[in-house]
Amino acid sequence: MSHKSARQLTLRGIPDHLFREMQAEARRQRTSVNGLLLKRLLPEAEKRSEGACASLLSLAGTWDAKRAGDFDKNAGEHRGIDQELWS
Repeated sequence: MSHKSARQLTLRGIPDHLFREMQAEARRQRTSVNGLLLKRLLPEAEKRSEGACASLLSLAGTWDAKRAGDFDKNAGEHRGIDQELWS
C-alpha cells in the first residue's frame, strides 16, 4: 500500500490489551500492526472521499429479481414527465 503523500503518525495511549489484540490479528493476517490499521482505515476514508453515492455501492447487485421488479413497478409512476409542471 503506497500512497503519493504518505505521512507518519504516532499513536499514544493504546491500552496493552488492545495492542496485544492488534498484534495477534496482524500475525494472523501475516502483516504488521501498521499494515493492519491501514487495511482497516483506508477503505472507510476512501468511501467518504468518493462522496455520498459511494455508500450506496454496497447495494449494487444485492436485489433478487422480485425485489428489483417491485422497485421498478413502484418507481414507474415517478419516471414520467408531468406536462402540467412544464407548460
